[in-house]
Amino acid sequence: MPGTSSAPSPPLTALGARLRANLTDNWTVSAAIFDGDAAGPGPEDPQLRDNHGVNFRINDPPLVIGEVQYIWNGKKGDPGLDGKFKLGGWRHFGDFSDQRFTAQGVSIANPFSSGMPANLSGNFGIYSVFEQKVYRVGGDDDRGIGIFARVSSSPSDRNLIDSYADGGIEFIGLSDARPKDKFGIAAGYAHVSSRARAGYGLSAIDGRELAAAAFRDVGDGGLSIRSPRGLDPAAEFSVLRAPRRRRHQPDRTAGGKIAEGCGGAGLEDRAEVLTGSPPGRG
Repeated sequence: MPGTSSAPSPPLTALGARLRANLTDNWTVSAAIFDGDAAGPGPEDPQLRDNHGVNFRINDPPLVIGEVQYIWNGKKGDPGLDGKFKLGGWRHFGDFSDQRFTAQGVSIANPFSSGMPANLSGNFGIYSVFEQKVYRVGGDDDRGIGIFARVSSSPSDRNLIDSYADGGIEFIGLSDARPKDKFGIAAGYAHVSSRARAGYGLSAIDGRELAAAAFRDVGDGGLSIRSPRGLDPAAEFSVLRAPRRRRHQPDRTAGGKIAEGCGGAGLEDRAEVLTGSPPGRG
């Protein structure tokens, strides 16, 4: 979203409201609406525009989220292993920048273009989450081994990342002597949209910078150890494999002409990141 921080995400917050309905013991439906620009417009880093995280704006285009959840063996004492599946979607009513073309339909990378991306109305996406406990320690519902996976998709013309998937495994309290210790690890895959690759591939931005932008919010990992004295030391780690650089190819603009003389590094159509996963995914 041009000049905005878009959806609320820690450490930024936004005013909102949520409605949750437990239809049965297994089925839950929820919906929420938030102010769609947590920090407010401006060219600086959103965390600098809202350095305390409490701007609480209310006049920006809204972000709406809807979700359906199904859980099994979710009650305390259920003999089976618990799990859940979520399916949701979101819709943002603000304006977003085209990843490739200007308002005149010319490639942003074309040296004769204005360099200002076209504004596209609204944005949306869908996502799903799967969680399953595969091993339980004794009769303790909280301790054991669990796996999780998440996937999401959004339009390629207005999003740098148009599809994302990750999955991992977490270990909680496997030792009776240390029932609160947690460890998790995950792998994630983020796909840089074809529209963004075409636009950035002919710009002066180095491919590594685009990779850094694409993976900035992918995630991290951690190890949490509970000590007898109440201290909880934790370690975080992540391993990033950036997209490979490749020799760029001339880009055809909307008018069918080839934009020449715009050197720059392109990107392979896929990029992978390996990262640790913090225990206790929600």
